[in-house]
Amino acid sequence: WPDLKGNSCAAQAAGESDPAKAKPKFECAYSAFNQEYTLEPARVDSLFFQKIIYVAQTAADSMTWARRFAQKYPTSVSALEVEAQLFTGAGQTDSAIAIVNTLTRLDSTESKPVLVISKALIDANHPDAALQFVPYFKKNGDETAKNQYAGLLITALQPLAQLTPRPDSLLIILGQGVIDVAPTTPNYLIYGNYYIAVGLADQLTPLSTALRQEKTCSAAKSEDALLTRLEPALTVAATSSMAGITTFAQGLLDKLPPEKTFVAGMIKETCK
Repeated sequence: WPDLKGNSCAAQAAGESDPAKAKPKFECAYSAFNQEYTLEPARVDSLFFQKIIYVAQTAADSMTWARRFAQKYPTSVSALEVEAQLFTGAGQTDSAIAIVNTLTRLDSTESKPVLVISKALIDANHPDAALQFVPYFKKNGDETAKNQYAGLLITALQPLAQLTPRPDSLLIILGQGVIDVAPTTPNYLIYGNYYIAVGLADQLTPLSTALRQEKTCSAAKSEDALLTRLEPALTVAATSSMAGITTFAQGLLDKLPPEKTFVAGMIKETCK
């Protein structure tokens, strides 16, 4: 029987440490499982698809069987997870995202596929795309999943902050993403606020200069909006145990009181 032969070859391949010796055994298993499917395609079950995907020797073959798996079992979490992983590994992130979104509708408690695709997007230099899963983790993620997702965003933030020119708007939205999922690891909230502050900080001098030159209500409100967002981010960042973060945050915080007083006065004077 093809299934018995396939199982035997697959077991031998799995127990072989030498890839060169394992290869013909995988090929034997794949050929036997293929024959099984050809003879009785209607009788194969979900375990069959998992086995043939495991022994397939090319990404194309794996994807072919993953699609057949998902077509036969369209509401199977296992089938969709396999397909999502293969799409992710092949760099087909749009297809993987679509499947992950289907998975979250079928089982909102299973966060692993969402973490996998988030990491893949970040590794592919698309951290902004990974932010689409913030609402999912806010609503469905458990403590561990929220911390893992926040950690992925922080991993993306660290090299971005070193770029020249620095993508400040991206630092701000990624930092806000970290905060929004409410991780329980204290340092994560500090990092999220720190990167928001870094992204906002360079706006302070231009807005302050513009207000002093223009003396208008709109200029005063623009700087006031910046200060309203910058100060709390700096306040949290200043609690860091890392000297570099604390020095940056506290140094800027010390400069804010007179600026806030000036802005408040300008709002009172110009916004009538």
